[in-house]
Amino acid sequence: MSLSISDTSHASKLSHNQSLKPLDGLQEYFWLSELSGTHAAIIAAEVEGAVSVADWHRAAEALNRNYPVVSTRIKKNPAERPYFEHIAGGRVGLEVIPGESFDVDRELAAQMALSFGLGQDGLVRIRILHGPRRSLVVLAAHHAGSDGKTVVMMIRDFIAAASSEDIGAPIEFLPSLSQRLDLPLPAPYTHTQSNERAGVHHHFQRSRAQVSHAEFAPDELAHLLKRCREERTTLQGALVTAFILAGRELSPSWREHPVVCLSPIDLRPVLKLGGVSGVPLMVHPTVAIPEEIAFWDFARRAKAEISKSQTREGAIAAVQYSAKVVEKEGNPNDFTTIDPGLLLHHDLMVSNYGDYGRTMEFAPIRVKALYPATAFREENTQTVSLITLNGALYVTQTSRNPLTELLAGAHNILLYATTEVLIAVGMPIAEHPPHRSRRA
Repeated sequence: MSLSISDTSHASKLSHNQSLKPLDGLQEYFWLSELSGTHAAIIAAEVEGAVSVADWHRAAEALNRNYPVVSTRIKKNPAERPYFEHIAGGRVGLEVIPGESFDVDRELAAQMALSFGLGQDGLVRIRILHGPRRSLVVLAAHHAGSDGKTVVMMIRDFIAAASSEDIGAPIEFLPSLSQRLDLPLPAPYTHTQSNERAGVHHHFQRSRAQVSHAEFAPDELAHLLKRCREERTTLQGALVTAFILAGRELSPSWREHPVVCLSPIDLRPVLKLGGVSGVPLMVHPTVAIPEEIAFWDFARRAKAEISKSQTREGAIAAVQYSAKVVEKEGNPNDFTTIDPGLLLHHDLMVSNYGDYGRTMEFAPIRVKALYPATAFREENTQTVSLITLNGALYVTQTSRNPLTELLAGAHNILLYATTEVLIAVGMPIAEHPPHRSRRA
């Protein structure tokens, strides 16, 4: 039996396992890639205040009730597309460990080393380092079922529920973006895996993802946002430009070849979806060829290009493009069958989760800081995730082969760009103002 979107708004309505729509192209790519290098969407929250272990378990029950993705798994039959299946009684995986001292980067990296596999055993897990006055909550979700905004929504509601706050009605799960765009569901595969080929297993030699983080102080971010408005661009345009420039200073390959930077775009505002969970997401590529870049000119160009994708037409084009990535049946155990045309290949991703103001303060606890993160299986891809809370911008870099000064370089470039009109790619990082990022 196939359910419509409206039928899935509350997992408790399902008395037995029922199948939902097939995964869209981008979701299927995430599903295929999970074994060879987890794509999990992860967020860590530093929580201040007294919370009991019982409070955390009660909060997990609230998530179980309010987020159908918790009661969802991914199934696949040979020669057919993978699909979501709701399972009665599904629960978030919860681990609570005593400990008030923690290393945020190490905890994020540890979660990235834990694959969700084929998604058959649940799509959400939470690990808590619990102390009497301070805790670290790390929420990880299979990227085929949750985007960055979904994990932020879940961790906010989880922490709110731990403080006994009412987190409201159940959140709608959006399994199919194609349906909301009035597009047909993904077509059958043009080529399927033979039984012999489907059994191929490659031993993956992926390096462990490494994580580092930094922070823009509220005054730094306020000045940057003001300058972005004056220059008729966006924070995303400035961020993309700064990280491309910083990477060029560190990587000969980035100086000699075009650099592809992906910007994830949340389609909820475009499609008027409100606060749904799922993956209403597309990615927009910005390409920088090997030439001098004037900072604000390039930032304006990036903004103009990205804005074209923030439309219904852009969303349709993106869904159709991602469908090409999975035209042929792939094998999660054989990475040579995953995006063989390199249609989603990129050197850099800059993902901005948005500004959450002061919405994460709950008596008697508050979220002091947030650290979003995700990783890609490609060895040299640099993934940068950002989120704003209480006026500060928290930045996390993840890579299996990191450019180790990327955060410092981009930070310095952005600080310089708030006071200078132009910045050229040839300017060494040493000429920028001293790096002033803050580390935990």
